[in-house]
Formats: sequence, C-alpha cells, structure tokens
Amino acid sequence: MDKVVFVLITVALMVALGSVARLLNIIPPTAAGLLNNIVMTFFLPALVFTGIKKAQDTQSKAAGLSPELLRIPLIAYLTIGVCGLLAFVLGKYIFHMKRPQMGAFLLTSMFGSTAFIGIPLISGIYNEKSYSKEVSSGALLQHTFYSELGSLILLVTVAIMIASYYGERTHSQKTSFWWNLIAVPKSGPFLGMVLGLLFYTEEIPGPLLETLNTLSQGTLPIMMFSLGLTIVWQDVRSQLTRILAMNVIKLVVAPLVALMLARYMGMSAVTQGVILLDAATPAIVICLAYAAEYKLDREFASACIFSSFFFSLITLPIVSNLLPR
Repeated sequence: MDKVVFVLITVALMVALGSVARLLNIIPPTAAGLLNNIVMTFFLPALVFTGIKKAQDTQSKAAGLSPELLRIPLIAYLTIGVCGLLAFVLGKYIFHMKRPQMGAFLLTSMFGSTAFIGIPLISGIYNEKSYSKEVSSGALLQHTFYSELGSLILLVTVAIMIASYYGERTHSQKTSFWWNLIAVPKSGPFLGMVLGLLFYTEEIPGPLLETLNTLSQGTLPIMMFSLGLTIVWQDVRSQLTRILAMNVIKLVVAPLVALMLARYMGMSAVTQGVILLDAATPAIVICLAYAAEYKLDREFASACIFSSFFFSLITLPIVSNLLPR
C-alpha cells in the first residue's frame, strides 16, 4: 500500500507543478491543448502498443490460458458497462448535463488507471514475501488480462466513440452512429492497438521497442502537468455534487460490481482480489486527452480526475482490507 500512496503523492505534485506554472504565468493554460495533441499523436499510441506487447510477453511466460483467465476481460467489460449506464442515467435524468460535460462524466466514471495505479497496488499486495512466486506471478498475469485485454480495448474503441458523440459540434453537423464509429480508426490510440495486435507475436527490434517504451513513459507526467494547467479550482466547488457522484461510481460502485461478477463466475480468491483492486483504481488521466481532442468539458474532466486520485487515498486502503482470503 505504501507504493500506491507514494505514486498518488507523485501525481499530486505533478498536478501542483502545472498549477504553479499557470499561476505564475510561466506557461499559459492554452499550452495544455498542444500538450494533449502531442500525447494523442505520439505518446498514447506508443503506450497502447507497448501495453499490448506486454500482455503478449506476460502470456508467453504463463503455463497456459485457463478458462478463469479468459473470463477476466469479460468482467472488465461488464463492470465498465454498468458504470457507464449508471453515469448516463445520473447525467441525463438527474443532473441534466450538457453534452460536453456528459461525455467527460461518462469517461471518468467508466475508466480507471489500471496500469499506473493497478501494477504497484497488485505487486505490492501479492508480493513473493506474502505469497508464493506462482501466486505472485499469476496475480500480475490476471492484472494484465483485466487492464490490457479488458479496459484498454474499450478505452481505444468505446471511449473514443463516446468522446466523439458528446464532443462540441456545430448545429449543421449530425451525430450519427456511423460518424462516431469512423472516429475510432482515425484516432492514434486505436492505430497503436491495431499495430500492437498485428505484431502481437512478432519480435520487435530492441532500439524501436525501447523508443516506444520511452515515449509511453512520457504520457503520465505530461497529462498530469496538463491537468494542473487546465484545472479550475472554482469549478471543483461549483460542481461538487456531480464530481462526488462520479467518484462514487468509479471508486465504490465499480469495485463492488466487479467483485460480485467475479464471485458469481466462481473465480479464485486471488483472482477476485486482483479484479477488485483493478476496478477500484481512480479515473484514468487519458480521459483528459480525449476531452481536449474531442472538445468535451476539459475543466470538469480535470476536476473529476484530480478528485478521483484524492479520494482513492481513502477508498483504496478500505478496498485492500476487503480482499477475499
């Protein structure tokens, strides 16, 4: 758990650095748009590609693919779907949100930081000191199936369709299903996924793979710095009820739904624990890049993401104590 607290504090400091840069007029808030474009064009596709390759590397080290392992992505899909449905009902019928804010509300309620928070969380809890080497390596493999083959697939397909559908448009533009579907293959992250799947079993030259790994590592710091540039603290207070609703969905409802599904499908205790932890991670920061790219409510998305990391300092220790034994 100490690793996760360390990571969350690091995130807070990166956001604070962006806020200070904005406050002192070192970097204008408009620079966040350029940073987001760079992330969507270069860093995020590299992150998706290396994520797919990591799934292949982890799978190749496993003895085989058990039926339980193959059901993990399904639980991720169902959990994300339930959270999206709940967020849609609240946003449309309770809060009566405008389209750009609705899109940001849906994305931050549905998708969690399974890679950035999930890996240190799971490796810290299911370590070789507390569990056998087989259990520890198995937990990381299960995490990969939830994060890369579960959440990531929807993040570069469904999430892009949502962002495209709810993004700001002129009144003359129609938002048909096909229009939003076409937005998926035009996106950099989807291209990264396609290339990752095409070269899934291929050996990538070392220098190229290292370049992609280096690019992927730049995604998080740039996005957190951009979050600091765009977040408006007055919006946090004025939108507090909606922000709290988003956090309840992502940090409370998502892990409960995932755990119930895992138990219903008869998963082992360790697998249930991995799924529970991954589902309990705070909102993924990549939602901010989508908000900027598709003209969603970027300030609201920033407030939701930052608050999600903050509240996860409270919820993640509670969730860790509820792990199935």
